[in-house]
Amino acid sequence: MIITQSAATSRVFAERYHERVDANADILGLSAANAAVAVSGTFVVNGSPAQTAMADRAGARSQVAQLVFAGVVLLVLLVLTGPLQYLPRCVLAAIVFTIAVGMIDVARLLDIRRESPGEFNLAVVTAAAVVAIGVEQGILLAIALSLFRHVRHSYHPHTMMLVPHATGRWVPVPVEPGRLTEAGLIVYRFGADLFYADHTRFADDVRTLVDRAPTPVHSFIVDAGRDHRYRLLRRTFLARSPR
Repeated sequence: MIITQSAATSRVFAERYHERVDANADILGLSAANAAVAVSGTFVVNGSPAQTAMADRAGARSQVAQLVFAGVVLLVLLVLTGPLQYLPRCVLAAIVFTIAVGMIDVARLLDIRRESPGEFNLAVVTAAAVVAIGVEQGILLAIALSLFRHVRHSYHPHTMMLVPHATGRWVPVPVEPGRLTEAGLIVYRFGADLFYADHTRFADDVRTLVDRAPTPVHSFIVDAGRDHRYRLLRRTFLARSPR
């Protein structure tokens, strides 16, 4: 749970400030910190989203901020413990809730919904589970649903063909026997890595598209690009039509 939550937090804030995340360094730092915790008997160390957001709002931009926060905590423990014991828990809950709400990127969620409704539903279910049953349970549910979705997508990947648009860009269209990208050419996209469970689907699509083409197919291009622009010609297969 510590690694999952910390990795998600560091990735979100790194993307916000256009920085690169070194996941191995993060894991090494967390391991060292929690090893020290095991010896000293202090609190478990993790990358808290709420505390990270608080530091970000306070203007923290370097590790010096962590030393300042540690000094403030020490000061509170030594001087203000008595007065703070009468502070209702709902006040702390309200602070955390306010920070959590501010971390929700609605615009990006809507982008995810347009790109992949399944991923959007997964994000909403995870958020609801975290609120309703707890962070740990929500993360476990998200991991289980993500694995299920990944396996399902791998066994039944999305497929499409690419055709030229009037604007000069390539646009995806559903795979349909008898459809060509251009005369004698088919550009085909398979939405998953090839392995034993989906290679039959790939081979069947290729044979069907070539065999039922209205004109002989001299080139069959497999778009192996990974981004949403559908970059072509990463890998090209030439398939001669049996006709």
